[in-house]
Amino acid sequence: DELIVSKDYRRKGVGLILLKKFEKVSKNKKCHLVYLKTSDRYKTAIPFYIKNGYKKVATLKNNLFRDNWHFFEKRIK
Repeated sequence: DELIVSKDYRRKGVGLILLKKFEKVSKNKKCHLVYLKTSDRYKTAIPFYIKNGYKKVATLKNNLFRDNWHFFEKRIK
């Protein structure tokens, strides 16, 4: 599944609201670790995830779509 915030709504707190809701739902489902993926097409997502406590765990370079995918994880408390 994908979740992408429209350019018109970026830098307005929408992404943070969605991310926190994702984490809350994950926690309620007894998840202890969550994973996210983004690509170079969404370069602003990388520092956004890091700022919100996610750790970059892998990069898949030059994938099928000729792009780099970046994978992140975060422990849910």
